[in-house]
Amino acid sequence: MSDFDVIIVGGGPSGLQTARLLAEQGLRAGVFEKKEEIGDDVVCTGIVGRDLFRKFGIPEDSLLGDLRSIAVVGPSGRSILYDHPSAFAGIVDRGRFDRSLAETARRAGAEIRTGTRVVSVVVSSKGVRLRTRSEAGESGICTATLLILATGIRHEFQSGLGLGSPRAFLRGVQSEADISAGAIPSIYLGTGIAPGAFGWAVPTTPGRMKIGLITEGDPRRSFRGLLDALKLVNGRGAAEKTMRIKPIAQGLVARTSGERVLMVGEAAGQVKTTTGGGIYFGLLGARAASDIVLKAFQVGDFRASFLSEYDRLWRAVLKREILVGHYVRKAFAALDDRQIERLMDVARQDGIIPLVRAKGQFDWQSGLIVDLLRKTPVFRIFGEIGRSPAFLKKFWP
Repeated sequence: MSDFDVIIVGGGPSGLQTARLLAEQGLRAGVFEKKEEIGDDVVCTGIVGRDLFRKFGIPEDSLLGDLRSIAVVGPSGRSILYDHPSAFAGIVDRGRFDRSLAETARRAGAEIRTGTRVVSVVVSSKGVRLRTRSEAGESGICTATLLILATGIRHEFQSGLGLGSPRAFLRGVQSEADISAGAIPSIYLGTGIAPGAFGWAVPTTPGRMKIGLITEGDPRRSFRGLLDALKLVNGRGAAEKTMRIKPIAQGLVARTSGERVLMVGEAAGQVKTTTGGGIYFGLLGARAASDIVLKAFQVGDFRASFLSEYDRLWRAVLKREILVGHYVRKAFAALDDRQIERLMDVARQDGIIPLVRAKGQFDWQSGLIVDLLRKTPVFRIFGEIGRSPAFLKKFWP
């Protein structure tokens, strides 16, 4: 008999939620996490869609506050203040958020082993065999009927299991700083700050904020530019702390299921390609994975042909969002600072803000993106780089 029905490698949100959903249905689920503590050293703004807690049954004990207003700062330092009719997102303590997911999974019956690195995986017709190593250097062997990889940007097992892996990455960097009272969440645009994407400054607790960015360029150099922008815009210094840097997967992954194995979360490319956020899409992936795994155990079929239904299931929900977001972010990356400022001028004058207020959703953005491109001034700006016509031909309903 195997040690577990299902082993999940990786203790991030998607892996923990998958373990919870499977354990709630009576499967013996085990999570192996290489970190000593769940939620340590995460590069994430901590901004999540406000309906996430209700939709996925997640406790709100990690919620620090709601997000209703945000400033968008252009390359020149001029900004637009956007106020949504209601709270459209929440700011969470990301470490506490992950630990809350872990506790919920444990209460459901899942076993979580931290400080445990999986060093090798063997899949056969009889099951899955993993070799592990603890932080103390102790080796172990563990077996399961089925394997789920929730390994984020780690892809050392995928090729050997016939799975795909993300082909494109951004680089994210984040730190924390002391702030004065009254600061509001802000997004920073410009090639001198975050080439190919954007930066952020998000207050978390009184007197503290997260500062970070995602970029196609050098994250350290871009981070220094962001700190300079914060000094210029806010008239004060930003206390730079230790920077944490990580790659962020972009785009669809070719194959996310195989013989006795599935992938969820960032490992499967289930990432919001406009912002690099992976929590919401990863939780949707966890739901799809648990549905297929439960069916596999019901019929006793763990072949690749049966588990391939997982690929179809999650892509039916997320493929359009991932492709549209990836295309538009790449198109935005081709704009120069002058064109970015022109976009912001259009937003001030052309009814874009009312459209965003009416149709904007934090986690579902493709519909709003297409509607924005219907605006003639926006179409013209993107048309200058040869991207907008191709985008509309492929995605316009």
